[in-house]
Amino acid sequence: MWQIYSLISLLFGAMEETIDKATMVSSKTISHLNAAWIRNTISFLISIVVAIIINRALPTVFVSLPIIVLGVLYGISAITYTVLLKQVEITASSIMQSFVPLVFLPIDLFVFNYHLLPRQIIGIIVLVVGGLVFFYRKKTDTQSINKKQIFLLISIFLFDAFLIGFEGYLFKDYFENLNLSETDFLVNVWGVMFLFLTALLILRSLYKRKIPTIHLHKKYIKGSFFSKITDYGNSFFSLKSLTIASVSQTTAFHVFYPVVLLAIVIGTQKKLKINLEEYLDRESLIFKVCGVIIICFGAFFAR
Repeated sequence: MWQIYSLISLLFGAMEETIDKATMVSSKTISHLNAAWIRNTISFLISIVVAIIINRALPTVFVSLPIIVLGVLYGISAITYTVLLKQVEITASSIMQSFVPLVFLPIDLFVFNYHLLPRQIIGIIVLVVGGLVFFYRKKTDTQSINKKQIFLLISIFLFDAFLIGFEGYLFKDYFENLNLSETDFLVNVWGVMFLFLTALLILRSLYKRKIPTIHLHKKYIKGSFFSKITDYGNSFFSLKSLTIASVSQTTAFHVFYPVVLLAIVIGTQKKLKINLEEYLDRESLIFKVCGVIIICFGAFFAR
């Protein structure tokens, strides 16, 4: 059953990123902080409404240091996510999800003194090959991925990998020991995130002595509303799967995310003619598809 929840989560996540990218492409003048605040204010409000509908009561307010830390980290992640939307293809950023095993393998080796299995060594090699195939471009100004983008991808990937693990283990602990539901967990974490981003927005306006121009971004607000509905579905079903399976099982399932996202991106940009600024000419698409397939195999063996 948890596999179904995980798959639904991946579908919602892919739709969220696609809508976010399309909205960002049409609203490039919006600042990183304004965009993050708009998206996550909508997320917080949606989480409250859903919690009331499902629980038929007001959400349980649960404040703890880990919840506060997680909320702040999510606020930082919301800003870095905006940076990715503006500067990097979403299929390129999503492919980094498949490299999660490379983060935990060194920890197992040097901290816990585990030995690599032959299949894990093969998996690592296949992951690297798949990444090279996916990111391959002819050397043109419009399609090259520069060093800055690669550094940005790796840095945000490491941060997000830590964030995914932190959230997963924290929720399982609170669900099993404190009976905190998925809906209440999201309200509390996203509430802290909302307060953190609001505080940053106020501090920036005081520093610049300028009122935020959020009301001018009506088109971005409209697009973000639909993306945050799918964002909630992504988070809710991801947590739902954690009530049944382990963190390692659910994160391993994320290896299929690039496949799901690439399919939705192709359908959105090629069939619906919505500009996502993705390079989907025939040659680039062939390398992307091949890279995704190779990386999926690599992540399976390296897990």
